[in-house]
Amino acid sequence: MLWPAAIFFWILFILSFILLLYMDLQSPVEPSVTVQTTDVIEVLSNGPEKTVIETEVDTVVVEPPRQTTWMETIYLGIPNANPILSFMTIAINAGMLMMTLDLTFRTYLFYPATDLMFHRPIPTSPFSANIFIRSPPESPSPLRLFYKPVDVTTWETGPVVYQFDNSTDFTSVVALNGLAPSTPYSYAVLPPDMDIDMANSSSFGSFETFPHHGKHGRWSFGSSSCILPHVPYNPLDHPLRIQGLEYLEKDMPNLKFFTLLGSCPYLQSC
Repeated sequence: MLWPAAIFFWILFILSFILLLYMDLQSPVEPSVTVQTTDVIEVLSNGPEKTVIETEVDTVVVEPPRQTTWMETIYLGIPNANPILSFMTIAINAGMLMMTLDLTFRTYLFYPATDLMFHRPIPTSPFSANIFIRSPPESPSPLRLFYKPVDVTTWETGPVVYQFDNSTDFTSVVALNGLAPSTPYSYAVLPPDMDIDMANSSSFGSFETFPHHGKHGRWSFGSSSCILPHVPYNPLDHPLRIQGLEYLEKDMPNLKFFTLLGSCPYLQSC
């Protein structure tokens, strides 16, 4: 986590900025004054009695104090004689700190989602599929699974799931066996007191089994690193918005499977 370092460097920046500003006010930079001595040799005659006069001329050079440029103020945080620039660099750094804290803590504080319940299909085979389910302790249990081919009206009864505990963050993987290859399926995850005809849309999902071994055909898959909520960062977006999934849904709606290659703890179950 980098947010402690961000706060530390922000405090260090403010203290350094105040110190530099105080030193400038207490001992303003004086103009640089230098004296340059020049030897002048003057020859009065070229005859046998040549007369040479050598004199020294002192020149006083006054150089105004060097002014801090706007780039040094904005990028390096050095106080500037222009108070607007000095205020601007503080405001920019304060804004960056606030965005860092917002990205780090807004979701955690306002959307903790400790009671999150969800399900999704994970890698399938020609004859089986796995359903990943999270059911927090407040949810009714056990959960019942139903499944059927998409073009069939009758639902088949799947496993009943009991194993949800804190050691796995209240998650479990359920296997559906005896499926047909290259077949799209629908499934439903229901609590014990709900009938499938009364279930809402969040209880349903779908998957497609892989072709039989050795069968040729066209298929597609995708891969990515971590897909995180609120990344890329936009302070006006909802903190739970995941643009990566939106891109997948828009540009690659027919993927057969997808792999996440990152090590983000949010995605360890994928």
